[in-house]
Amino acid sequence: MIKITVSHRYTSIDNNILPINKPLVFIYQNMEIKLKAFKKLIITSVLMSISSVVLAAQITTPKTVKRIFTEGSTSAGFYAVEGMTECRWGIMYLNLSTEAGKGMLSQVLTAKSAGFKVVRIDYSTSASGTCLASGLHIE
Repeated sequence: MIKITVSHRYTSIDNNILPINKPLVFIYQNMEIKLKAFKKLIITSVLMSISSVVLAAQITTPKTVKRIFTEGSTSAGFYAVEGMTECRWGIMYLNLSTEAGKGMLSQVLTAKSAGFKVVRIDYSTSASGTCLASGLHIE
C-alpha cells in the first residue's frame, strides 16, 4: 500500500486527473497482485530447481544383470554386465526394508533368470557415491 500526499491543485494517476483537496491514499492492488504472483513464480522456480537436484537420477541404457547379492537383512544389490559407472563399485543397491525394495529384488531376480534387460533405473546417490534404486523397469 502506498500513501501519496499531494500539495498542488491537480495530479494525474494512471492518466486520470484528480482534484486534490486533502491527502489521498491510493492502493495499488493490481501492483500488489502482480508482486505476489511474481514472488510465487520465483519461489516455485527455486523449489523446482532444488527438487530436480534432490530427485533421483536415471539410467536409461539397457543393463543385463550379472550378479545379485544380499547383505544383512535389509540390503541387496546387483551388478550389470555393461557396468554402471554412475555408481561406486558399479553396484546398484536395493533397500529391502521397504515393500518397493522387495519388489525390485523380485524384478532383478526375474530379469536374471529369464534373460530380460533392466531398461530403466531411477536412483539416488549418497555422499559416498553408492547408488540406491528407487524404481526399476525390466523388459
